[in-house]
Amino acid sequence: MSLLRRTNRDDRHTKPAFSLIELFVVLFILAILGAIAMPRFSQFSAHQKAEAAARRIAADINYARRQAHATGTKQSITFNLATHSYSLGQAAHPDHPDKTYAVELRGDPYHAGIVSASFGGDAA
Repeated sequence: MSLLRRTNRDDRHTKPAFSLIELFVVLFILAILGAIAMPRFSQFSAHQKAEAAARRIAADINYARRQAHATGTKQSITFNLATHSYSLGQAAHPDHPDKTYAVELRGDPYHAGIVSASFGGDAA
């Protein structure tokens, strides 16, 4: 008597898999999670860009202060609300000494705008 096990032909080709309904349920759950996360990510990204723009302005004000101290001359920063930019009049551009130091905030990487600029000083 032979002790060989007989196998069913269908058993050899059957592989575990997901059903179509299970796949749709998972995709539906992922879509809901994506819909919840997307506005939060967008808000986080806008906040990070505003923080980066604020840090850039603070760094440039500090740069102008250091230049004034080093050269013993007055330094001015001119904000242009229409173009959402500012320039440091007498300070040399750190990367291009022959160019005017100007920063435009509405372009890359900041995508920010200047709403108002008031420092409590005189205009002269």
